[in-house]
Amino acid sequence: MQLQLPDLTSLGVQDERLRDVATDRSAVEAALAQAERRIAAGDTAELHTYAGQAARLLDRPELAISHLS
Repeated sequence: MQLQLPDLTSLGVQDERLRDVATDRSAVEAALAQAERRIAAGDTAELHTYAGQAARLLDRPELAISHLS
């Protein structure tokens, strides 16, 4: 399945604590929202992985864990 969502590797960097963080928070938030809408329409592991990574970039660990579990 082709996700047609932004490449998250281009939207994040490592900070001084070596944690991945969003460089364009609004773009990552929009990508996460789009992935979650698509998950609601038809649950897939690929979308949960994408949403979990986006939540991780946004420093939302509980949401990331939920999607990645």
